[in-house]
Amino acid sequence: RSAALARANGLDLLAAKASHNLGYLLMLEGDLPRAMREMDAVAPVLVAESPASAAVNYADRAQVMLAAGLFREADEDLARAAALSAAIRRAQDEAEAELAGARVALLDERWADAHRLAGRAHRRFARRGATGWALLAAHARVAAAVGRAERAADLRAAEVALLLEKAGLDDEARRAR
Repeated sequence: RSAALARANGLDLLAAKASHNLGYLLMLEGDLPRAMREMDAVAPVLVAESPASAAVNYADRAQVMLAAGLFREADEDLARAAALSAAIRRAQDEAEAELAGARVALLDERWADAHRLAGRAHRRFARRGATGWALLAAHARVAAAVGRAERAADLRAAEVALLLEKAGLDDEARRAR
């Protein structure tokens, strides 16, 4: 309804954002084809609006690709989101895109890529003082180490689990354990 009202009143950017958000909600509901149609239909408006809007578009689109099991496409969109965020000096957004990329690599069992991306994200989060986010990146990095069967990875996973638990990130702590 918001998108339709915005379009009817000549508010094209607001209509595009509403349609994009509808696409994200459709992804959460599991209607991936419709989610992609909504996002792709308004992508040109969002990409032309600003690098920040374009980065959000690519990051959210990557989530749809990931939900569909399209890892390469998700990787490509996350790389675009990270590059755009870096270009406008939005370190938090850049790190979030890198962490999402690490998670895609984990699912695809590309341990070295996951380790590298999680490490970069961890450094960015730590520099910003984003402790919770840094712990999530540390979790992804240790998951990559476990995947690569690195020595002592299980000990690092236990350490990360304790830190996650202390931070109140119980689901992540359980997965780390």
